[in-house]
Amino acid sequence: MMLLPALIWAGALIFFSTGGQVSPPKLTSLLEPDKLAHAVAYFILASLLAFGFARSGMRGLQKHPILWAIGISSLFGFSLEIVQYLFFPGRLFELYDILANIIGSVACVLLSSFLIK
Repeated sequence: MMLLPALIWAGALIFFSTGGQVSPPKLTSLLEPDKLAHAVAYFILASLLAFGFARSGMRGLQKHPILWAIGISSLFGFSLEIVQYLFFPGRLFELYDILANIIGSVACVLLSSFLIK
């Protein structure tokens, strides 16, 4: 199954996003180390999804694997922020986390466009 690495990574993101100690955000900026970690994590997720979709054998996914990967990884990040807020006391819904997730997902496209040429 070509999507297994992406599913394992998504599971790790769920584990780390819902467990551990929670500290309130000190800054509200995209320049925090936490936001860089979000961007890197979702860059990896989008990359694994794009790789899996490109080799999935499903015609719709093979045609635009990177766009599917950006959409799904961004939606996953947004949904995980909602889940954290609703079901895990002390967790916050942070718009900058969502933005960092999307930036990381889109960075996958930028890098892949340079590598594919």
